[in-house]
Amino acid sequence: MNLKKLLIGDLVASAVMFLLGFLWHTVLMADFYQSSSGEVGAVDRENPMVFYIGLGYLSLGLVMAYIYPKGAEGDNHIMDGIKFGVIMGFLWIVPHSSVLYGATIVTSKTAVFVDGLYHMVEGAIGGILIAMVYGKRNSAEESEE
Repeated sequence: MNLKKLLIGDLVASAVMFLLGFLWHTVLMADFYQSSSGEVGAVDRENPMVFYIGLGYLSLGLVMAYIYPKGAEGDNHIMDGIKFGVIMGFLWIVPHSSVLYGATIVTSKTAVFVDGLYHMVEGAIGGILIAMVYGKRNSAEESEE
């Protein structure tokens, strides 16, 4: 395992996904999410706990940066990053949001769908960044892993 690439991949991907998430959820789509809340109405914190949001993205970035090199298979590492990121975005949000929608009245079906699509795009961008950090695999790196 290349610890330097792992940590750089984590930091770059998590920082960019954090910023994209902020722009998407609080700037571009804030009105949509407010109008698509569940039956209980808006449940957003008045003052979001940015530390915990950042910790969540750091955790996601670390998991992505750790798993990515284990499954990168093609010569086109950018396409590998996109595919990987879409899968991670799906795994991160869609199952949880679907269960949340089915079990609570906190969110709407529309918000589950839109948020799932958004996080697949966000994950793809994070995956591309991680792929760029790891670069193309060579036979020496493959024999180390």
